[in-house]
Amino acid sequence: MKASLLRPGELGASEVATWHKLQASAPDLANPFCSPTFARAVDAVDRRTRVAVVEEDGAIVAFVPMTVRRGGIATGLAARLAGIEAVVQAPGRPLDLAAVLARCGLAAIEFEHLRAGERSTAAGLRVLAGHAVDVSGGYDAYLERATLEHAHALREAERRRSRLAEHHGAAVFRGGIRDPTALALLVRWKSAQYRRSGWPDPLARRWVVELVELLAATGELDLSGRLSTLSAGDTVIAVDFSLCSDAVLATWFNAYDPAFGRYSPGTLRWYHVIEDAAALGLREVDLGPGDEPYKATLATTRYDVFAGAVERRCLEALVRRAWRAPRQAATGYVLAHPRVRAGVRRTLRGVGRLRSRSGASGRR
Repeated sequence: MKASLLRPGELGASEVATWHKLQASAPDLANPFCSPTFARAVDAVDRRTRVAVVEEDGAIVAFVPMTVRRGGIATGLAARLAGIEAVVQAPGRPLDLAAVLARCGLAAIEFEHLRAGERSTAAGLRVLAGHAVDVSGGYDAYLERATLEHAHALREAERRRSRLAEHHGAAVFRGGIRDPTALALLVRWKSAQYRRSGWPDPLARRWVVELVELLAATGELDLSGRLSTLSAGDTVIAVDFSLCSDAVLATWFNAYDPAFGRYSPGTLRWYHVIEDAAALGLREVDLGPGDEPYKATLATTRYDVFAGAVERRCLEALVRRAWRAPRQAATGYVLAHPRVRAGVRRTLRGVGRLRSRSGASGRR
């Protein structure tokens, strides 16, 4: 095996074509986050971006995009910002990630939401659930299934839609637009949402905003930015920015105006986004991993993602593991105990309220 660590922007046309070919060989990797266009866009704004190009017998058999940090530690692409992380590899050829790390001079690589072309690549990592909406049969088929499984949620959405129309005007959805004002509104609303929740705000980092703006203007077959708005009358009340391939719409950043919260504009937007994806002839809407209730309500299918670290036997990896273990243990305990998890969320919201009042930075 031979592995070279390059910047995605350094890949030539033949290497990009091979990436596309490998990606197409694994339907699970049709997500735009797994595409070379996404990796090259991240590289344009974040100099830590790399891709391990793996060869066997003179032929490229895998690409492992990543963010390389200090001490030879790597994380998934875009510093955990991507909805899905990927190992893009030839089918039927197990990949020894520890050996790839050794060839590239790295100590460890950490994943949060890895979709691997071969399950054997993810051996030893924790399995988590991702959520997707199957729209291959069209929106009416989706609604028929949703009515059977979540009739109450649909009725509640229609009730709120009627109230919104009565008080502020009918809801109007615009999909696939190019509107810098709407994109800026999304960034502002989403940052405020992160602050209210108590979570760190990735949009407080300039390179993240630059990446969103770059992708919003991208229109390739394997990745195009898709910006959508939901308005009541002439007022925009919700904005969604997703990434689209020729088969999958991957949801990413979305937010709404809290002043309209009583009408659940976020929920109303979701149904429009799903209908829009079906109208485009896509196969699925990828909601990503997570335990948010709306994902369980909207999703029709589940898939596996993997979390954890692949390490070499070296001092740097040992030090990193010692740093990471207490955090993982605490996170695992919280996730395994619903009452504790609810308490943590209440605490985070309290921190968020204080942070919003003080105007503290999302990065802090």
